[in-house]
Amino acid sequence: MPRPFVFAALLAALLILPFRPAQADYRFGEEQEIHFLQDVTLKGANNEALYLGYMTKTQNFIAGYSVEDAGYVLGVKGESKKYYPMPAGEDLARFQKAGHLPDPLPAYRLGFWDYFVGYSLWWVLALVALWWAWDAWRKRRKKAEAAEPAAQG
Repeated sequence: MPRPFVFAALLAALLILPFRPAQADYRFGEEQEIHFLQDVTLKGANNEALYLGYMTKTQNFIAGYSVEDAGYVLGVKGESKKYYPMPAGEDLARFQKAGHLPDPLPAYRLGFWDYFVGYSLWWVLALVALWWAWDAWRKRRKKAEAAEPAAQG
């Protein structure tokens, strides 16, 4: 296997492994993550405690190739993947008026790591391209240096 591909595989592993649960060995398809914003007094359908959060959706093919802000959600405390869609319109206004949800909703923005992990495939591909170009330049330079003494002699 050529060295650039070994380098790319190691780099991809370094980018992917710290962000994955222990039981997962790959990244394909959509991955949703709920980020905590603040506690709320609302209860879920099964009387579970909720919190106000926002969701990011990352599309993956070995590493992330896009990330999307999916907006506010009501996360279930203690369950990292369970959530309820954020109420809208009159329901939202009613919950805010009753003091169950903040009015206005707190502002948020995706963080550096959301973007870094969400677009990690492009970082890996760019690094592979740079490695390949550097390796090709180095080999061409060695070949030219080896040819110079033969031409002079």
